[in-house]
Amino acid sequence: MSLFITIIIIVFTLVTVVAIIDSKCCRPGPPTVVNSPAPRKRFRFDPKVKLNIQSIIRWEQLRGKSFSLMDYADKDDVDALLYTTTVCNNEGKMYTFEVFRHTLSNEKITREMVMALERETAVLAQFQKKQKEDDIANHDVTPGMIGELVATLIMAGLDAHYALEEMELCDLPIYIDAYERRKKEQMESDRLWTYYKILPHIDASKLKNGARDLITFPWEEMEDMKEAERALAEDADIFELFMNNGINT
Repeated sequence: MSLFITIIIIVFTLVTVVAIIDSKCCRPGPPTVVNSPAPRKRFRFDPKVKLNIQSIIRWEQLRGKSFSLMDYADKDDVDALLYTTTVCNNEGKMYTFEVFRHTLSNEKITREMVMALERETAVLAQFQKKQKEDDIANHDVTPGMIGELVATLIMAGLDAHYALEEMELCDLPIYIDAYERRKKEQMESDRLWTYYKILPHIDASKLKNGARDLITFPWEEMEDMKEAERALAEDADIFELFMNNGINT
């Protein structure tokens, strides 16, 4: 009797185990995912071209001359400008000028870059300060480097990030004029205070023009020359009028 009960228990246990195993094997599992290789992205050279002050300074360093002397008919000058306007405005893309020149062998890419640069320069040219006739006629003056001018403005307090990366070339004369005005005012103020300090120790009657007799600044000399030329022109007109009236009478 006990043997019969034992056999029943064993059979029941086996049936239970088989049922459990069968239920686990028949349970639907998660879908099988086939890991296929991701398609390769096609390389596309689509640089951002921007003519900012930093790219102009890099151009001057690369070409060894002032940006105002750039010759747009010179292929080397143009290639260098395309390079600096690209490498200075595309973070993470660093390559030498020689490597970049291989890219310029692709006429489509070069044409797109040149057109983008032409559009930007055409827009900025609207705001460019017109040169005076005296400045154009004076060919003996060696044009200054943009990098040196910007460095002077930065040392005078202009924000470096704005000056190098955000300021447009057409805005540079505004800050140069403001810097020169402040410098003139400071120098004239220093001269005046020097005059007041030495006034008790000198014969003021000999200084007919006051503080200006201590030292005359270059811009004051230019103003005096212009005033003298204006006076001569007026005298010439008066003399001509006098002669004409005398002849007519």
